[in-house]
Amino acid sequence: MTTSLKVNEGRQRPEHEFCWMLHLRCQRGVRLTKAFVLLNLEPPLDQSRPFPLRLLLTAPSWPQSLLQPRSKRRDTRLLNGEACGVRFDVIEPFRNAEGGRDAEMCVKVVCLEEDACEDLQLSLRCPPFLATLWHSLPRPDG
Repeated sequence: MTTSLKVNEGRQRPEHEFCWMLHLRCQRGVRLTKAFVLLNLEPPLDQSRPFPLRLLLTAPSWPQSLLQPRSKRRDTRLLNGEACGVRFDVIEPFRNAEGGRDAEMCVKVVCLEEDACEDLQLSLRCPPFLATLWHSLPRPDG
């Protein structure tokens, strides 16, 4: 089995919202296994304090629309936590995608405590990225 990583820049909308297509192209025998939105902060936040940012899933409508950062785990070893930024797991909207080929997933960075985030206005090093992990099985001979 082969694992590959694809990173996609989001399309920015008004109000600092970023969107990606929910229907991703893939080849036969390849399946999506994980999807993360990455926030690369500059400078990195103090690890001793609770992380003040959340990701608000604005489309599609979702019961758990306020996403918390995901802890670093072995299943995402292709994504270096220090280099890639804070990860938010967004695989469920892709697994349950509806709405045809033009359906999008959109997110917005929000802060839980306004005073804790005043310094963070210019802290995103770059726009959020969507990272997807794909598994492909070896093709049978013949």
